[in-house]
Amino acid sequence: MSSGASSPASPAQPSRPGVLRIAFASLVGTTIEWYDFYVYAFAAPLVFAKLFFPEGNAAVATLLAFGTYAVGSLARPLGAVVFGHVGDRSGRRLVLTLTLTLMGVCTVAIGLLPTYASIGLAAPILLTALRFAQSFGVGGEWGGAVLLAVEHAPRRRRVFYGSFPQTSSAIALMLATGAFAILAAMPDGTLLSWGWRMPFLLSAPLILIGLVVRRTIEETPEFTEVAEHEERARLPLADLLRGHWRGVLLATGAVLITIAGFYLASTFMVFYGTDQHLFTESQILTGITFTGFLSMLATPLAGLAGDRWGARHVTAWGIGVGVVFTFPMFWLANTGSVAALWTGISVTMVASSFAFGCVSALISGWFPARVRDSGISVAYQGAGLLGGGLAPVAATALYATSHPPYLFVAGFMTLMGLISLGCVLLHRGADYFEPVPVPIAAAAV
Repeated sequence: MSSGASSPASPAQPSRPGVLRIAFASLVGTTIEWYDFYVYAFAAPLVFAKLFFPEGNAAVATLLAFGTYAVGSLARPLGAVVFGHVGDRSGRRLVLTLTLTLMGVCTVAIGLLPTYASIGLAAPILLTALRFAQSFGVGGEWGGAVLLAVEHAPRRRRVFYGSFPQTSSAIALMLATGAFAILAAMPDGTLLSWGWRMPFLLSAPLILIGLVVRRTIEETPEFTEVAEHEERARLPLADLLRGHWRGVLLATGAVLITIAGFYLASTFMVFYGTDQHLFTESQILTGITFTGFLSMLATPLAGLAGDRWGARHVTAWGIGVGVVFTFPMFWLANTGSVAALWTGISVTMVASSFAFGCVSALISGWFPARVRDSGISVAYQGAGLLGGGLAPVAATALYATSHPPYLFVAGFMTLMGLISLGCVLLHRGADYFEPVPVPIAAAAV
């Protein structure tokens, strides 16, 4: 009997109010974690390049600041391996408490760091170390949050509920850019002396709220089923790479542009618009805050569309539109019109949000429950390393050698989009995984 055969003995699902509560817990905690992550992303070019590195060429300082961003992102795959192991061995719920606490402590510590002027080279070293630990926590958070929502959800609503932790990225972006839009309006002296610290320190009460909310969540029925029948993988990563390496590669590629496009259309555009003297920091950040609101609405709509037409189709269309609109985003920015800039960023990021809203449920279906946390975490954070860590550094380096300045960056984004689209279309299988209808041991008979 296959695991997809019908049987009355399916795992118990919580009631609709229970699923909504679980999805909300996933959303709240992940929003806080991504807020911490984006606050750092926006501080890198606006503040860290000026305060944590020796004075000199602005482009070089920005590249060094994004370098700490990339070094920190190296920890995301490591966190995915460690916390994916914990999630597959001890449950999704434990992972979420550990990662939220780690992320919050590191973010507050960054807000308290002395600058280069005070302690010299120790400042960028400490900044990099905290960023590394912060990213280590992010590496485990996403997989646990996605599976908390998706594995609890009714079969016909799994893409929609899987979009809840994805929506958190847009909410967090809106909060982080809103905070820095306010800070960017401050006099430079105020911003660089103490103003930049406030978004980091505000993370402390948010973390406490998130921990309280997550105390109400229950373990997922799919993990419970695996644990009760003693089918947990002894070494999830080894089992994953031995039996599902192709799925890991394709899932990593599928996620790549949903992360890279989001970062480059937001954080890199702040640097591009100001360095080209096209817009003020406040104008760009306000536009990205507005775009974050649109993405917040688009992501759950993508989940509903994914349940209706298939996560694979909606993901592919979102990626395709983003690819087509990459060059026009820069052309619109180059007009110097604030409305044109906002339009270009909005179309690109909303398209990315449609792909992002479905991709969590999509790649969840590519791995069995016993190694699912490790599978989606390693794939997602591997894409995060490439698209969220190295892509901003590569884009900044390409920008410095490109004529016109946007040409190589836009080409780079287009290439990543085509890679992701190819990986989505190459995978063969269900758009999202089937519920476990019978004990796994019996299903293998």
